Amino acid sequence: ASLEAGAKQYFCGPESFTPDLGPIVGEAPELRNYFVAAGLNSIGILTAGGVGKILAHWMAEGSPDVDVTGIAPDRFRPHQATEAYRAARATEALGTLYRTHYPHRAFRTARDVKRTPLHERLRARGAHFRPVSDWECADWY
Repeated sequence: ASLEAGAKQYFCGPESFTPDLGPIVGEAPELRNYFVAAGLNSIGILTAGGVGKILAHWMAEGSPDVDVTGIAPDRFRPHQATEAYRAARATEALGTLYRTHYPHRAFRTARDVKRTPLHERLRARGAHFRPVSDWECADWY
């Protein structure tokens, strides 16, 4: 009987890539008591227990019991919602997710959004930059 059993249904859900490839977990900054758990890509089931625990505590107690800085929805900026930014970054993000990850590797697309007044002086001294919350920051010389 097991040789005759086959797949009755196949489902492949859509992936959800964020600009920095990290998940979005927490209260939406624009809407109080609206909580988000998205951008988990292929690890949603794997991370569901931890994400659920964080959100349950946050909803019940009014604040998270762990540092959520790296996954909070408010880490993104309005310019990251533009069509041009998303088109450039989504293509690179998909390729990056399944590529070997190296230290100090930075995204190449949707760059030079924000620069400090010192940017050109640092570049003239040999700085190599990486985006940090879309600010071009000197990473190494």
